[in-house]
Amino acid sequence: PAGFPRGAVDDGKPGLRALRVLAEDRLAGSPMAMSADHTWALDTARAFDAVAGKYDLTNTANPILRDMRRRTLKTLRAHVAIGADLLDIGCGPGTDHQALVESGYLVTAIDASPEMVRQAQHRASRAHGSVSIACLSADRLDRFASSSFDAAFSNFGPLNCVLDLPAAA
Repeated sequence: PAGFPRGAVDDGKPGLRALRVLAEDRLAGSPMAMSADHTWALDTARAFDAVAGKYDLTNTANPILRDMRRRTLKTLRAHVAIGADLLDIGCGPGTDHQALVESGYLVTAIDASPEMVRQAQHRASRAHGSVSIACLSADRLDRFASSSFDAAFSNFGPLNCVLDLPAAA
């Protein structure tokens, strides 16, 4: 499986590290606190269920989010080889899937929101290429064998919804 991209700079903070797209090629640690109450996960999925029908439209209509998506995909393409098995964590309605497939990636996508998964499956059924999509929280990455994917991709903050990110990783 892929690790951190070559040429990325570590900011020296201990703990969790993540690729920060707004500061391209820079890794940053970012500690966060969340409630130990697991009802937040269900509440989060329900909140995304409620907006799933228009989520793609609101994201693609926003020029700032379109540019962030373009930059994220450009960074991914620069660091993950064509043909790689890619896990899309928190795929939402599948907005990125066509571009990922067209870039040559073999995409498996997960999201905790059943309605977002339905939207992604509908979008995938109309697209060229194939994407495997499942309703699964990022907290449950342990359901995959550790060598299942060459790289993992997460766009627009789904990892913020994970209670224990180091354990999930």
